[in-house]
Amino acid sequence: MQARPWRLNMSGNLSSARVLSIPELLLHIFSSSTRQANTVYARVCKEWSDIALDVLWWEIKNPGHLVRVLCPLHPEYDGDGGVVWTFDKGRGDIQATDWERLHSYARRVRILVVSRSSPTLDDSVFAEIQSAGCFLPNLQRLEWYTDAFYYPLFIDKSISHLTLRLDSEDTKYSSQVILDIPKFLPLLTSLTLELPEYYACFDMDMLKRFLPTLEDIHNAIGILLERFPSLTYFSLPKLFCTPKIIQQLAKFKKLTSVEVALLSSPCSTNFPEDLEACSFMSLTRLAFSMPFRSAMQCFSRTNFPPNLIRLELTSTAFEPEPDYLGLLEVLSAAYPNLEELVLDSIVSPPADIDLTAQTKITLRSLQPILRCSTLKTLKLRHYFPLSLEHDDILALAEALPSIETLLLNPSPLALLKPTFPIGTLLIFGTHCPRLQHLGLYFGAGTEHIPDAVVERCLSKLLTLDLGASRADPSLDIGCLFNDICPKALISYSSDREGEYSRLGTRIAREWAVELENRDIWRRADIFSDEQMQAANLGT
Repeated sequence: MQARPWRLNMSGNLSSARVLSIPELLLHIFSSSTRQANTVYARVCKEWSDIALDVLWWEIKNPGHLVRVLCPLHPEYDGDGGVVWTFDKGRGDIQATDWERLHSYARRVRILVVSRSSPTLDDSVFAEIQSAGCFLPNLQRLEWYTDAFYYPLFIDKSISHLTLRLDSEDTKYSSQVILDIPKFLPLLTSLTLELPEYYACFDMDMLKRFLPTLEDIHNAIGILLERFPSLTYFSLPKLFCTPKIIQQLAKFKKLTSVEVALLSSPCSTNFPEDLEACSFMSLTRLAFSMPFRSAMQCFSRTNFPPNLIRLELTSTAFEPEPDYLGLLEVLSAAYPNLEELVLDSIVSPPADIDLTAQTKITLRSLQPILRCSTLKTLKLRHYFPLSLEHDDILALAEALPSIETLLLNPSPLALLKPTFPIGTLLIFGTHCPRLQHLGLYFGAGTEHIPDAVVERCLSKLLTLDLGASRADPSLDIGCLFNDICPKALISYSSDREGEYSRLGTRIAREWAVELENRDIWRRADIFSDEQMQAANLGT
């Protein structure tokens, strides 16, 4: 009679063992584990080791980590005070066994990201890598943000995604880099071309001085697109975008996403009006920068992309209320099934504008959004706060039952008085069950915090962006957040310039106090009173 439980237990153990030997299940578990945990799993047994090592080496953000497997690296200092890493000469020559060891790890790499801050490798290291031939045979995605001269050493023709930053001020060199892409990566389906971030700060005169001619780059991109008719994703700086390039992209039958990064440009980057009726038939996502009035003209045409469900527009001008309303009217009529909408307009108003008549964005201005019930992501940004009352937020929440990300201008540049109170947060717990990311610009006052709240009514909320919302440090705001959204990561951003700088600094200081208190209250939920007192966290 004593043996029966033992047999059942053995059966259970054997079943568990079989389950934990299923490669697909192990990959799912290990992919959700920490790097430290996977280093332990890699030492358990051969089956676990292969899968854990695949996860550990799936994405590499520093090529030096991989090169060190071949031979230890030694730092040498150049004349400018920088550090260049070269092979340790005291170790001796690299042997065939060293290459075999390297390849056992290199074959697992699927994503390589080389940032500008990555350690600089000596030319002798690159020469050794070049002699090896196919260095990363299974690489699928390469993101290269430093000197483009060396990226071909790390690629294989099977790569499907390339992100390449063009740092050189020599447009002829950058053009040649672009023209060489099809030669190295003939099977590319996703391509991102970038410029350094500091170009975004240049005015038109500086751009013309740093990049005296763009014609070579425009021609190179045109030739590049002729050789990649199967692209599904393409992103480029606005500086490189012309109507002719858009005409070329319009003919791509598999193109699903186009993104044009916001940079000043001497070229016209509006969509041309003479697009054919069947243009952009597969396009489902578009990220572009243009004034909203120009966007209204584009999206009101019947030959514009017919199947968009994700749209991001960044304005290059100050947007008065009539243009905001007009664009939303056009979009809600043209794309009633939108799932993602981002409208970004933070350009300051001209000095001669009538602010009282032109800047007040109310629920009337946003009324067309109420017809887009399929929206999952809505992000609105403007120089001035949205003028919304408690009932207006209620109307939005009721109209967007599927919303997952909602940012209603939490960080306006003009810190005017908020128009709805902190208690408005509770609306989303009733009407938006899928909401995970929320950002609002509200005011906090004692009279607006409810006496009783439904605890964890926003339990699915992962992030709460307070932006520049007004805080009163005498209130237990942190305690309210603990009650309604205990898992949410809360952030604020009140850095401002000009007349709002002092107020922004005060708001940031007040929120820092409130959120520090919240951290103490959260610890109280975890630790006992004795532990709290021992850590000097008790009251």
